[in-house]
Amino acid sequence: MKKTGIELIAEERREMIEKHGWDLSNDISYKDEQLLKAALFCIDQKRFEWPFGWIIRFRMKILLKTRVDQLKVAGAFIAAEIDRLQALGDGTDKENRPTAQLIAAAPEMLKALIKARRSIPVEAVEAFNAVERAIKKAIG
Repeated sequence: MKKTGIELIAEERREMIEKHGWDLSNDISYKDEQLLKAALFCIDQKRFEWPFGWIIRFRMKILLKTRVDQLKVAGAFIAAEIDRLQALGDGTDKENRPTAQLIAAAPEMLKALIKARRSIPVEAVEAFNAVERAIKKAIG
């Protein structure tokens, strides 16, 4: 039986922490919504840029991944951002709200997700749903 999207995302996040050492202490150092920007890049490389100052080799690794793997990484970045916000407080302060750019892009991203969902393997649908829920939560 194939793993669900949420299982794949959790596995990816666990790998980020255990294999690469990108744990909460590292995530707290990110500013300017870099984790969300990385997630958006993983979702749509044509519309979003890799976060400024991040290692280009990792960008290239994302580009070489399958679509499902790109979505797993996007979900893991979103999970990391949620953890970061919770560690800093409840995430409701103005500094931690999504930027106008991300808010403006969210409806188009949702449309793209819904359209793409029709042509993806069944096992990726849950990953799409998890990302969609995170975007909806981010834009309130």
